[in-house]
Formats: sequence, structure tokens, C-alpha cells
Amino acid sequence: MGDTYALEHKLDSTLYYTQLIAEANANTNKYKGHYLFNLGKSYLSTNSARAEDLFVSALKSFDPRDDEILILYVWLADMLIEENRIDEGYSYIREALLIQEKFYPANKILLAYIHLEIGFYYHAKGDLKDAIKSYKDTETRFLRNDSTIAGQYYLSEVNRLMNLSYELLGDYDNALRCGMKNLVLKEKLSLTNKYKISEALLGLAKIYYHIGISSKALTLIEQAIPFFIESKSQIYLAQCFLIKGAIYFESRHFEESIIQYELANSAIANSNILTSVPFIVNFNKSMSLLHMSKTYEAKLLLDQTITDYTEIYGERIQLASYLMLQGLIFQKLKTYDSADYSYKKALKLFTDNKISEHRSLTWILNIYLSFLIDHHSLQDVEYLLKRAFKSNASNYDLQSIATLDVENSRNVYESITTCYLAAKYFQKTYQYTKDKRYLLKSIELITSIVNLIENKKKSYQYRISDKLFRERFHNKIYIQAISVIYDIVTLENNSNYLSNAFMFIGKGKSSVLLENLNENIALEFRSIPDSTRIQESSLISQLLYLKTSIKNLGEKANELSQLNSFKTELIAAEIKYDSLITHLEQNYPEYYNLKYNFDVLSIKDVQQKLKTNEALIEYFNGENQTYAFTITKDTAHFQTLPMVEEAGIEGFRAALNPDFINKEPGEVFTEYTESAYHLHQKILAPLLENIDNTKINTLKIIPDGLLSLVPFETLITAPHQGAVGDYKSLSYLMKQFNISYGYSATSLFKMSEMKKEDMGSNVLAFAPTTSLSSETASLNPLRWNQSEIDDITQFFNTDTAAGLLATESSFKEKIQQYPIAHLAMHAVVNNEDPMYSKLLFAPPQDTLEDGMLHTFELYNMRLNTQMVVLSACNTGYGKLQKGEGVMSLSRAFAYAGCPSIVMSHWSVDDKATATLMKYFYQHLAEGEDKDVALKNAKLDFLNNSSPLYHHPYFWNNFVVLGDVKPVRKTDHVTYWILAIFVGLVLVVFAYYALLKHRGRIGILK
Repeated sequence: MGDTYALEHKLDSTLYYTQLIAEANANTNKYKGHYLFNLGKSYLSTNSARAEDLFVSALKSFDPRDDEILILYVWLADMLIEENRIDEGYSYIREALLIQEKFYPANKILLAYIHLEIGFYYHAKGDLKDAIKSYKDTETRFLRNDSTIAGQYYLSEVNRLMNLSYELLGDYDNALRCGMKNLVLKEKLSLTNKYKISEALLGLAKIYYHIGISSKALTLIEQAIPFFIESKSQIYLAQCFLIKGAIYFESRHFEESIIQYELANSAIANSNILTSVPFIVNFNKSMSLLHMSKTYEAKLLLDQTITDYTEIYGERIQLASYLMLQGLIFQKLKTYDSADYSYKKALKLFTDNKISEHRSLTWILNIYLSFLIDHHSLQDVEYLLKRAFKSNASNYDLQSIATLDVENSRNVYESITTCYLAAKYFQKTYQYTKDKRYLLKSIELITSIVNLIENKKKSYQYRISDKLFRERFHNKIYIQAISVIYDIVTLENNSNYLSNAFMFIGKGKSSVLLENLNENIALEFRSIPDSTRIQESSLISQLLYLKTSIKNLGEKANELSQLNSFKTELIAAEIKYDSLITHLEQNYPEYYNLKYNFDVLSIKDVQQKLKTNEALIEYFNGENQTYAFTITKDTAHFQTLPMVEEAGIEGFRAALNPDFINKEPGEVFTEYTESAYHLHQKILAPLLENIDNTKINTLKIIPDGLLSLVPFETLITAPHQGAVGDYKSLSYLMKQFNISYGYSATSLFKMSEMKKEDMGSNVLAFAPTTSLSSETASLNPLRWNQSEIDDITQFFNTDTAAGLLATESSFKEKIQQYPIAHLAMHAVVNNEDPMYSKLLFAPPQDTLEDGMLHTFELYNMRLNTQMVVLSACNTGYGKLQKGEGVMSLSRAFAYAGCPSIVMSHWSVDDKATATLMKYFYQHLAEGEDKDVALKNAKLDFLNNSSPLYHHPYFWNNFVVLGDVKPVRKTDHVTYWILAIFVGLVLVVFAYYALLKHRGRIGILK
């Protein structure tokens, strides 16, 4: 009983039961030692000094041959290591090993127990790779073939601890593997103490949080919480709320994150265990407050947290993280001297404790270095860079790139971050000294990092953590690379550097989309077995069904059991799907090579693909300026432009808002013409100076950032000199150029060159009637969409579905059979979570679909469609993701493999759109390129409509993305004539053959 209460840290109960034992066995040293050991356990969380005294006294009472003394040594070591007295702790581990070797050389369980503590010693030192090595050694030497309950339990503990070390190392693939193994082993043991299983669930949840799969993390946490409540494990319960808070923080729901942190603090308040968790909670809470711009509240909370932590634990290494955040808060408050002091104080903790190599040290050094470099305080940067590389075992001496060893560093991603900062430092030093050697060093270093990232992408070992790092840091690295190369191009006109700059821009944009285009191409070119394709299709369908079901159920109180069941099934299905993809990559190398071809087009490649009348303009946003390439068949120019501010774009878009109807016409006209001309002069006019307007009449534009929200066709090339309100005579850019768009130069041409099954030019056209619901209540009925699709039948063979027949099920059933799809319907954009933006079909007539085609569904489809016309509101609008572009519905169709998309930039007018689309299909039927057809359709609308409809809002909304080649129109009259002609030829041929045959018979006779 005393043992049980000691483990639960219930001091009074421990004292009572151990006292009874002590009185009964007063003259027995063994029981006295046992009593003191248990008593020490109870004091461990409230008075560590008292616990240490009791442990040391207990050691004197045990016989060295008593195996419990080994456990006591490990407890003492664990306590001292936790208190950062790492070497003292290790001395007790050595003592335990000596006793074990002398008295218990064959007891593998005791050996495993001690060696686990050796791993923890390395873990505490920050030597995570050595810790993992020790854990693996423990598994291999002592536990691999041990099927006993104790052996299996310690094997699960090995995996639990490796899960923690891999997590800190940032190796989330191995952390996930060890976490899963720990959970499986714990479940097999059928432990009566369910909190150990919940502990495994919590460990897995942390990894899923780190890799950005929040839904899985939340599912596992919800499974773990009831066990923690039942076992009154308040600290673990607090950790559950802590992770939930972190998930809400990552999704920028800061107020909800603070609610979860408060729940974590409440759980801790109900525990009598002294723990550092409340300090971590308040650390995270301070971060949320900081992001809510409640900087002073964040400062007050963190200052109090630092004071309280220091009073209890002193100046442990863990305090450095709190001081680091304090520095970030001072930065936000622009009290830079105070920020500098906090960072230095954090680093001093490592110096005082004689720690030169530690993961947290690298992390804090990188944050401090970023602060110094950004504030041009370069005096100590070189020394701190060397210290950062050393702390992570990267070995770079800042002199020779040959000494750089990122791959074998403790944490590859922190090493890459340090390299990135070193490249920035060299560039800043060049800008001050004008010493070209620093610039060349910067280029050499940043090129080395980029090559490392690109090589990892092509590797079979391209893991979750690599993808996660790319998402979070990818764009910064390429911004730095392009910035450095721009400096060297400005210094010396070297064509090699110019080409490198263009390729870096290509690598830095839309890499996720490019990967999927590669996958689509791979699936077209490689014959995967039918059984495998069926398995893949089945898994995708299962994933879609589960995701949709989970979304539909939401958090309904009466459906929670069903919801949790779906979530569990989803985790299992995603694991199976990941395994299938691995199988494809390993067993079908041709497929793999096509899928992982991450090479991007060079300037020469683009020039070979461009026609003599075409120019490609590609933008790339740096930290404080925009870089732009203008490429024609014979020329290439690289220059910078001032960064376009959000206010400028929003002002321009506001002038195209339907609210203009409620304003004074003259004011509306002036607002539009001034903003459209100003934007043209800022973002395009300097680039057009590089091209010969007498030869170039077509622009392929690759925007970046906010420019992705601008339809360039609406820009005005000259100040308006005519009558106010005369929209028809404005010098629109589209009057001078045919214009189309792409996500990157490489993806643009890949989309243009995608080989699709030739299905002619039949159109699948949908014009649904949308049912009334809470989501559609604010949407006006579409009165012209059915007329719109009927007009298409004048020019193309069209399969129309209108009204209640235009269902999502029907669309999914038919879409693969048609080269062109036209969707005239409502769209709903979800800016918070773009995956839940959707197209609204007619109310479902079955339970398989919900009548809403979501973005996440499109991301899991493979389309054979050659062109999709999204005749709906805002289909090209969405959340901006740095490095990838706008997360819109149109992008989802591109991701699904559609090479040509017509999309809208704002809400559309139903009647005007129907007329515009009629002109568009008329010009397509005449064999015009898609960009030309859309331009001419807009001009026809402008020339033939009432002046009431001349405002660009009505007609200049739609743009063409991707492939612009003309639609190969199926001329059914020609086919009938051809068929009749062929039939007549066959009849004549048969007739002559018959005559000849008869003639032969006569001769024979």
C-alpha cells in the first residue's frame, strides 16, 4: 500500500502505511531501507532536497545484493538528472551498473532498466542521437526475444522514450513508428492501469500535432482524456489540454487556445504534484496573447512565470526557453535593448552549466541570430554562428563549404536554419563592405542548402518531417537565394547567375502543385496493375467517405460515439493508403521517377517553348521587394519592383465590388480608373519596357502573393482623357494583349503539355437549382444559369443537367467521359479552411453525396477533363499560402489534373455571365485559342451590351489559367458527310468486288 501511495505522491498515506511496516520490522535494515525509499518518493515532487536525503539514507540500509538497491540508484539518478545535476546523476547510474555486473550479470530486465536511464541521461544532455542509440542498444541486447510480461513492458517503454527523443530531434517519421509500437505493446499487455495506454495515445497525439495532422491528434486526445480523468492523472490531463490549445494556436484560433490553456491550469490545480507543466502552459498562453496583439498582457504573464519558475527550480536550462520568449515579446514592444538582454541571459544559462551542444541551445541561438541580423547588429554574429553550428554538430567553420555537414547534425532542420542565417549574414556583410567574397560565400551556402532540400525530395527517404519543414520554411530559403543572386546579377551581368535566379524562383513556387502534376503524368505513363489501381481507388473513396461523414456529424452530442468511430477508421485508412504509396514508389521505379521529377524549367527551356508573339512575366515576392522576370523568345530581363501593399490591391478590388451600384457614378469611375492605372504603372509598365510591342501580343503571367488576386486584363495602360463614365473607351490591357495565367512557369507548361485521352469537344454542363439551407440563405437564386448552358448547345455537342437533375452524384458519374465541363452554379469560399470551399449542386437524391463538391474531394480526384469553366462566384479567390499561391477551387481542379481552367476573381452577375459565356463558346467554336476567345468574348460583350453593363465588374471577371490551346471542335455535320462518303466507297468497292468474283466463276466454268 505504501508503494502505491508513494507512486501517487500521497504523503500522509505513505507515511501511515510505511510507518506500520517500520514498526513491525524495526530491526530489519531491508524494511528500513524500503520505508525510507517510499518516503523519499513521496517527497520527490514537493521537497526534492528531503527526498534526496531519504534516498541516500535508504542506500545505507540496503544490502548491496538486494536488487531493490539498483532501482533506488536509478531513482536517485533520475531525480538528479531532472534537476539538471546531470553528471551527479550519471555517477549513480555507474554505481548501479557495478552492482548489477557483480551480483546480477544475467538479469536482463535489470540491465534494461539501468540502460533506459543511460538513454535518459543522454536525452537530458541534449545528445538525442546518443539517447536513441542507447535505447536501441537496450532493445537489441536485452529485450528483443523476451516474451515475458516484464520484457514486453520495458520494450514498450523503450519505444515510448525513443518516441520522445525522435520528437525533439524533429524526426517525426521514426517518432510516429515508435509511438505506434508503444501503443500496440501496451494494448497487448492488457494493463489494468489504463493511464499507460492513454500515455501512449498522448505521445502519438503530440507527433500528429507536430506533423500538422490536427484531426488525428484531437481524435487520440479525446480517446485518452477519459482514462486520465478516471485514473485522476491530472498532469497528463493538463498535457491533453495543452496540445489542444497548441492546435488551436496553430490554426490561429487564439481565444480558443487560451480556453484550453485555462483548462490545463485547472487540471494542474487539482493535483498535489509539483511539475513544470503550468509554466509550459503559461509560456504557450503568453504566445497566444502575443499573437492577439495583447503584448503587455503577454509580458506580465511571462514575467510572473519566469519569477515563479526561478523561485522553485532555480536557473535550470529549461528557463532559457522562457527567456527566449521574453526576448520575442520585447522585440514586439520594440524595446530592443531589453530583447537583447533576455537572449543573452538565456544563452548564459548554457555557458554557466558548461553545455555547448544542445538542441534548445541551437534553437535559441538561431532566434537570437535572426534578431541581430535583421537589426543590422553584426558585431557578434560570426562568433554566434560558429557556436550555433557547434551546438548542433554541423561542424561548419564559416570558411570552407567542405566542412559543412548538415546531414549528420543532431537536427537537420535547425542546421538548415543556421545555414540560412549565415547566408543572410554574408549578404549583409557584403552590402556594408562591398567585398564580393562575402556575396560568393552567401551564394555557395544557400545553393548548398537548396541542393540538399531538392535531393531529399527525390529520395525514397523523403519523410513527413521533410515535407513539414518545406511547408514551414521552404519559401524563406528561396527568398534568400533569389535576393543574393539578384545582388550578384546587379554586380556582374553573368548569364549563369541569371539562369540560377529563374530556377530558384521556379523551385520556390507551387511545389506542392508541381508534385501532383508529376503524379498525374506518372499515372498516365506507367501501367500500374489493375488490382493496385482498384485498391488505391477504393482507399481514396473510403477516405473521402470518412472525411465527409466526420465533417457532417460535426460535434453533435448525440453522435459522439459514431464520430469517434469514424475518426478511428480514418486513421487506419490513412495508414493503409500511405503504405500503398510506399509500395508503388518501391516497386514501380518508372512511376517513381516521373512522380519525383522536380526539375524546373530554365530560361532557355522557356524560350524554346514560347512563340515569337509571346512573353512570359513571372513575379516572386521577396522580404521587402518583388522580383520579376520578363522572358521572350530572344530576351530575358530580371529586375525588382516595389512590393505591392495589401491596401493597394484591396483598393483596386473594392472598385470592382458590386457595391459600386450604390455610389455616385462619377466617383465610382474615378476610383476605378485611378486605381487600375496606378497599379499598372507600379507592377507592369516597367516590365513591358523590355518587350517589343510590335511583335508581342500575348502575355503569360505568373503572379505571386497578392498579385494572384488581380485580373491583369482590367488594368488601364494610360490615364483616361475622355468623358467620365465612358468605360468602353478605356485603354484596358486586354485590348493590347491576349492574357493567361499559371502558378509557376514549370507547372504552366506542364499543364499545356499534359496528354489527355482524346474525347473530342463534347461539353458536360450543369446548372443546378440550389436548395435553401443555412449555408445558402444569403445566396440569390440563379435565374440565368439554365439559359447559359442552353446557349452552349448552339456551338458544341452538350450534355446538360439543369435544376434538380444537376446533382453532385451525376457530375461525379459523368465527368470522366467529357473533355469540357461547364459549371454554372453557386460557389462558397471558406477562407478559414480552404479545403472546405465548395460548389453547390442540386439537393442530393441519395445518401452517398451531400450536394456540395468540396475542395478536399477534388484534391483526391483524377480528372481526364481538358477544360473546366467555373462559371460561379470567386472560384479563383481564396486564402493565400506563401510559396504556393491562392488556395482556391480553381487550384483544386488543377491539382486534380485539369490543364485548362476558366475562373472568376469576384462575385459574378448572373445575367451578364450568361451572355459572356455565349460569346466565349462562339469564339471557341471558331477555333480560337482560349485566351483569345475569352478576350474577344469580353470585347463582344462591351460592344453589344447596354452602357449600364459597361462597368468591368460585369464582364472582366473571368480569366484563363493553364493551357490555352484551342478546343478541337467535333464538327458533327462533317462527320456525317465523311461517314456517308466512306459508306458509299465501301458499297462501290463491294459491288466491283462482287462483279470480279462473278467473272472468275464464269471463267472456271
